[in-house]
Amino acid sequence: MQKNSHRFVKIILKKNDNFDLALQKRRFCTPKEPLLPCKSGSFTMRNNRFWNVLVMRLLHNSVVVEKYLHFYILLSAHKTWSRLVSKVDENRR
Repeated sequence: MQKNSHRFVKIILKKNDNFDLALQKRRFCTPKEPLLPCKSGSFTMRNNRFWNVLVMRLLHNSVVVEKYLHFYILLSAHKTWSRLVSKVDENRR
């Protein structure tokens, strides 16, 4: 292989033609500045603390709702069961 100072990609040639594409150095891994002031950069990292808190809040809310619904179903099942039992008792008399 020749040493060329103007090459951005170093390709290792192998017998398989597809293999050399996998071993290219990344050319575009530097973050790009946004073109418009209202847009964010293309490779910026998320605010992880914000996203973690947001996800935890959403999960907590869904768990609370699920527990409430579970409790509500148990109560409604208990009410239905007690009504059935009282009707059976009335029919026996």
